[in-house]
Amino acid sequence: MLSCRDVTEIATEFTEGKLAFRRRMALQLHLAMCGGCRRFVDQLRTTAVLLRQIPAPEGTPASQQDLAGKYANWVRAAGGKAASAGQQEEGQ
Repeated sequence: MLSCRDVTEIATEFTEGKLAFRRRMALQLHLAMCGGCRRFVDQLRTTAVLLRQIPAPEGTPASQQDLAGKYANWVRAAGGKAASAGQQEEGQ
């Protein structure tokens, strides 16, 4: 019998239909008896459906690369001060 931890490790494969028959049957048996894992798998399915509804980002790959390059230049120009400032805020 699968444990709840086992279920969390294979739930994504289950929702994507990628589990072998035996493993899928073992998971379904566990879900029949465990309400917490049923809720977890339902939430995982719902999340996947909602994420597929998000529109693709606008812009071409070239413009995305340009933006990434500008960000990298900004970080270099800041000399890492932006990253260290964020770490100081977390430490407060």
